[in-house]
Amino acid sequence: MMLAAGANVGTMAAEILRAVVDLWKFQRGHSWDAQHVGGKYHPEFVDYATIAIELYAAAAGLPRNMILDIENMVADSAHFARGTEYDEKFRNLPQNNVKNTDTGMHLYESGAIGSNPDR
Repeated sequence: MMLAAGANVGTMAAEILRAVVDLWKFQRGHSWDAQHVGGKYHPEFVDYATIAIELYAAAAGLPRNMILDIENMVADSAHFARGTEYDEKFRNLPQNNVKNTDTGMHLYESGAIGSNPDR
C-alpha cells in the first residue's frame, strides 16, 4: 500500500492511519510478531523482525523517523541484554535495531524487495 502521488490530504491521512494500525500486528505477541512465536521469545529472529517492520513501513510510505519514533516508544517497555548499545537519537532502541530499520528501508527503496510483481 504505497501512498499515491497527488492524493488528497484526507486520503493520505487515511492511508497513514491504516498503516499505523496495521503496525500494531507487529506488537509483542500479535499476529505479525516474528520474535514471539508460540508464547516464547526467539532472539534469533530479532534482526529479521526489525527489517520486516521497516519493509512494511516503507511500502506503506511511512517516513523513516516516524517508524523509528514508533519503535522507540514500544521499546520503552522492552528489556534488552546487559551491555546493549543504544542509539543516540532513539534512546530506547539498540543501535542494531536502527541499523536493521535502515536495512529494511534500503531493501525496499532499492527495489531488492518490493510489492511490484514485475521485479
